[in-house]
Amino acid sequence: MGTEFWTGFAYEQNMKQRLETYPPFSGFGANMYVYISGAPGTVVTVEMPLLSTPFSQTATIPASGVVSVTGFPQGDPNDETDAAGLPDARLYYTGISNRGIHVYSHGAPISAWLYDYSINNSAGATLLLPTNLWSNNYSVQAYGNVTNDGPPNSFFFIIAEQDSTTVYFTPSADISDSVVCADFAETGTDVGGSIKYPAGKTDTIYLNKGQVFNAMGAINATGFGLDLSGTTISSPDATKKIAVFGGNGRCLVSTPFSCPNPTAGSDNMVQQMMSTLYWDTKYFSVPTKSMAHNLYRIYVQDTATQIWINDTTHQTSSLISNQPASFGASYNTTGKYWTYESGYPTIFESDQPISITQFITSCSGNTAIGNNGSGDPEMIILTSTQEAINSATVYSPMIQDGLAGGAYINVVIPQAGVLTFNLDNLTSVDTGTSSFGPTAYGSAASIPIINAFKPYPSNPNYYFATFHVGNGTAGAIHTMSASVPFNSIVYGCADGESYGFNAGCTLNHRHNIYTFTGNGNWSDVSKWSNNQLPPSDLSIGSEIIISGNCILDLLQTLEKGSTLTILTGANLKVNDDLLIQK
Repeated sequence: MGTEFWTGFAYEQNMKQRLETYPPFSGFGANMYVYISGAPGTVVTVEMPLLSTPFSQTATIPASGVVSVTGFPQGDPNDETDAAGLPDARLYYTGISNRGIHVYSHGAPISAWLYDYSINNSAGATLLLPTNLWSNNYSVQAYGNVTNDGPPNSFFFIIAEQDSTTVYFTPSADISDSVVCADFAETGTDVGGSIKYPAGKTDTIYLNKGQVFNAMGAINATGFGLDLSGTTISSPDATKKIAVFGGNGRCLVSTPFSCPNPTAGSDNMVQQMMSTLYWDTKYFSVPTKSMAHNLYRIYVQDTATQIWINDTTHQTSSLISNQPASFGASYNTTGKYWTYESGYPTIFESDQPISITQFITSCSGNTAIGNNGSGDPEMIILTSTQEAINSATVYSPMIQDGLAGGAYINVVIPQAGVLTFNLDNLTSVDTGTSSFGPTAYGSAASIPIINAFKPYPSNPNYYFATFHVGNGTAGAIHTMSASVPFNSIVYGCADGESYGFNAGCTLNHRHNIYTFTGNGNWSDVSKWSNNQLPPSDLSIGSEIIISGNCILDLLQTLEKGSTLTILTGANLKVNDDLLIQK
């Protein structure tokens, strides 16, 4: 929870069409909600302060604990290119705009989510991270592929918290030089024509507070949307934080072994990125019920990172590179991630920080692999055990295509917390029908909540549970708490639609190593490994290694428990303040 957030109207199919009343479940165009939860009586504002005619709505959270805001401007209703420059929230082309969406509370902490959707069974959602959890270094997690409907542009966008923010980015794939509205094309062919930012070349942009830089991945001649995953983004001034979002306008999501070439079931996807400073070494996953055979991408910063699957003893045989072919494990050098597929609870452990995205795939209607549902793709960035939370208030939104499906919550918790876990003050719960059975999205017989939890076979010190909390025909607020920290995701599926997001996190800088490898100024991000400049306050457990000739030209604080190492033959010249806390 927090008091201030920023987001944007992420790219999706059908943005070119004029918005009609939706729901009810027909009409044209794309739309977006911002859902906000908090204590009843809390006053909140959602605004676009930089538009020529600013958009602003202020509301009071009602007794239900959640309020929704929509009606974001979409330009000239008679001209999809908006040549007249009317207020417009849509992020559909490469470039800088004043289209940042500001969400804030007039006092009490709140939680906020983005939910966007359009006609023809398309929806996506993400948890919004408050500005106090923003940072300076990111690696984009998105997706690229072909589609069966609409253009499959991968994208990312960046929002600045302060004026005069410098941002460096190195795209992993070509970024389209969009003619305004070119990326509205619905044909799935190359829409940009030329390339604005080529893959592998570092570029610099400058943003003021609330401005957005949106990047649209190119589509090649075969209709494949190039994947911007692995793009590195950084702000060299540690005092000027940025937010990064990533996803795809609409594409198919495949699995390497069980479903390599799906021909139906595409969707848009969007997630707010967590900084690489928050990556960690231990993650637990739970399958998404009714679409249980998930694809995982395990992102690394160092290609030598070792990743073990379901093995707390870290044997060589359990390394991801040694998994059987049926798990589809392979490494992508451009995006710097491993792929892995599974329909069962999985533990991922590593010797260096990693980040994991869990995907609902396009492989619906396959009961044999646990996909008896008919939902479309979704992506959810997982949090590690160190980022677990003791409580959360989440909102399961209504599925906007009007069809009944399933709304779910997955939970991972240490064994010691099972007896204390509380969901909506329920003593008995519905865990939903099996993903491998004939009925998707159904309710199961009510059982005591403690019986919903099952131990991980490879680590019985941790338990998992899935709760069926509705059929998606109406939104609902849910509260969770426990005596020990837990991890959770919230998601839903229906015929041709899905959404998903993380329930919350506690993010702390930790266990990070920053290595200066060149010769020159400390502030030059290109001299640091992986373009990762250390934060101005180096936290406990983190380390800076100087392996070249470095000139400290900005203020740097070493908090107690952090480390600065100057290797033999290297030098550090201090031209600014170096503060060492004792």
